[in-house]
Amino acid sequence: MRYFILLLLCLCAIPEALYSKEPIVDLREVLSAKEYAAAGLSQLTSNELRRLNAVTNRLLSEAAMAGCKEELSKARALIKAVLPIESSIDGDFEGWDGDTIFVLENGQVWRQDSYAYLYEYAYNPDVSIVLVQGRHAMLVEGVDEFIFVRPN
Repeated sequence: MRYFILLLLCLCAIPEALYSKEPIVDLREVLSAKEYAAAGLSQLTSNELRRLNAVTNRLLSEAAMAGCKEELSKARALIKAVLPIESSIDGDFEGWDGDTIFVLENGQVWRQDSYAYLYEYAYNPDVSIVLVQGRHAMLVEGVDEFIFVRPN
């Protein structure tokens, strides 16, 4: 949940700053008059100050985006772990018998990971694979039971 919140903050806060024509940071507003003068910025022409503000803002944006990309990567991993895989069995489904291989239409291949036997025929049924206490459980449309599976 923490990564999701950080992702939202990145997605909501950063774009406005990146695409704004106005500077995110104007050194005249950020620094006190004493700091501004001590840094020698009062000697710059308005064009030089504009360029310095642009460089400062670009560096701040790049730093913010680098942090956002890291959080986005973490959020993607979290979402992949939580959201179900939705697909269909590719062709005939005849239940499971202890060591069944399931080929899905999305190209993934899963293997039965717990011993169980079930006969149920369906052609191309929808499946969902969800994470349950660290294991993947496959739910097949029209079947009242589930089976633990692992990537093959």
